[in-house]
Amino acid sequence: MARNSCVFAILAVAIAALLAALPAQAGNSSSLPQTNGSLFPPNCNCLRNGSASPFRLELLQPSAIAIQGFFRYCFNLANVGGCSPTQRCCNSTQGVYKIELDINAACKGYLRRVTVNNTNHTAFEFNTNSAVVRVTSLNLTVDAVNNTQVCLFIKASNESCSKLESFCTIGETACRYAIFQTDRTCCPVGVAGLLPSPPFLPMYEHPPPPPPLLPPVIEFTAPPPPPPSSFPNCSCDRAVTSSQYTVKPIADVSPAGDRNLTQICFTINTKASCKNSTSSCCTFTLSKLELDANPDCATALSYMSVDGVIRPRFFQYNPYPAIKITNINKTFDQADGTKVCLFMKPECNSLDELGANKDGTISAAVFNHPSEKINCCPVFTVR
Repeated sequence: MARNSCVFAILAVAIAALLAALPAQAGNSSSLPQTNGSLFPPNCNCLRNGSASPFRLELLQPSAIAIQGFFRYCFNLANVGGCSPTQRCCNSTQGVYKIELDINAACKGYLRRVTVNNTNHTAFEFNTNSAVVRVTSLNLTVDAVNNTQVCLFIKASNESCSKLESFCTIGETACRYAIFQTDRTCCPVGVAGLLPSPPFLPMYEHPPPPPPLLPPVIEFTAPPPPPPSSFPNCSCDRAVTSSQYTVKPIADVSPAGDRNLTQICFTINTKASCKNSTSSCCTFTLSKLELDANPDCATALSYMSVDGVIRPRFFQYNPYPAIKITNINKTFDQADGTKVCLFMKPECNSLDELGANKDGTISAAVFNHPSEKINCCPVFTVR
């Protein structure tokens, strides 16, 4: 009898262990697994450092457009450059295979549709176990990245999952993302978002036309010569005499009227002539503006705008600290009067704190478009 009791005891322990190993039955959506905030993307062996790759994901504004029972959120894939060609994830052969978004697993069922360049894209997955949305099989070459727009159609309702600040785990109107490059060993991680959150738009019977697609960025395979140490840390023509571009020497600083923010605005103008008439940098397509910023002010940059259109913040730490305003993409004839504004929190709301010069000024460099076979970055001092 004692022997039988021992056998039954051992059997009971084994059954209990087996039951404990089985996944619990989810009684409601709150019991669904959440993402591991310390490691995103989960279950991946890839290089996550965003500065090691040229690719970024940008949330387009207005962020939410109501269309026939859905809220549409669109993201632009961008090739912003800025990475060192010596890094394996920064080369002209690496395109984009897929993107992953860090989402709230309790929102399963709200994502109903995905489009890529306004065409239905069926290769997407809402994975509750990993708490990610995967948009796969993009198979983009480097040249095609800047022409690609990905839109999520989320069921419209009064529940929180209809809004991006609840659908994605990071809060605000933003999503943490990972971009998987062609060989899947590079997955730069970043945040695509707009601050402050814009309001939802009225319902439309038909969706408004999408924002214009940007021209492709062409990368050159030949590595540049070793960069100099001065700002910007690039091999480019810095001389203001070699260009007909100029940056207004005085920044416009004023209260932004939102969350105690201050807007610091820079105006890019053009001149009628080039002092160095033999320079190939006299005129070019305006691609971006870089600012030599104090890295301690990175978290104080809330968002940016170009000619009043809000852009997500882009503060680069490596290979040198800088605020980058990319994809301006104006021809020389269109560029005069371009206004770029930074929206800063109180801790860095003047050029005394923001500028790396530490003397109340900041260095501003204007760059040509990468598709042009020139390297121009005239540098101006703004106070």
